[in-house]
Amino acid sequence: MNTDVFNNVERATIESVKIAIRNQLRILFADLPTSYYKLLEGCILTGGASASLFHGETPNDWDVYLENGTKSENFLNRVLNNDENIYEQILEINPNYRVRKTLVPGIYVTESAITFKNGLQIIVNADKTTRQNGFDFVHCLPYFDMKTQQYYISRAQYDAINNKHLIQNPNYIGQPIVSRLDKFWSRGWTNKTA
Repeated sequence: MNTDVFNNVERATIESVKIAIRNQLRILFADLPTSYYKLLEGCILTGGASASLFHGETPNDWDVYLENGTKSENFLNRVLNNDENIYEQILEINPNYRVRKTLVPGIYVTESAITFKNGLQIIVNADKTTRQNGFDFVHCLPYFDMKTQQYYISRAQYDAINNKHLIQNPNYIGQPIVSRLDKFWSRGWTNKTA
């Protein structure tokens, strides 16, 4: 965080979000077997959790991207092998929802992500290097780095979150999914251009 860009009130708000993320990640990771921790080294939390926290809301999930593709692949393989009975920690699929292809019947293990009962979502089809072009909106780009314990947010990201403005990420390839737009509009977000 470049502190020159933010006033004291904004810095205090950002710091409180950073502390909430750090504390929550420690709680979420504590639910995993300790042998998985090595794969979590160097991970980042990014996505919609920041925006939820800035608005005093509980995030639906906590998107964690691992340090590199090798760690992502190794994490998925360990889960597929059910190492240390990890399936017990993974969220069961709600039969009322249509879920694309799962790799393990009945639980949220897909080619994209593994979703745990506690809300932790480990992204396995990408790694932290894809953050810049992996999200459709600017407000999803702030991130917390577990290795450095630093929280990174730009002025544009902060303003998009604070004002609930949907600003398309200029690095994103593609168009936002209509259901995502509907979800944000129903929560009071409005479209803006960068």
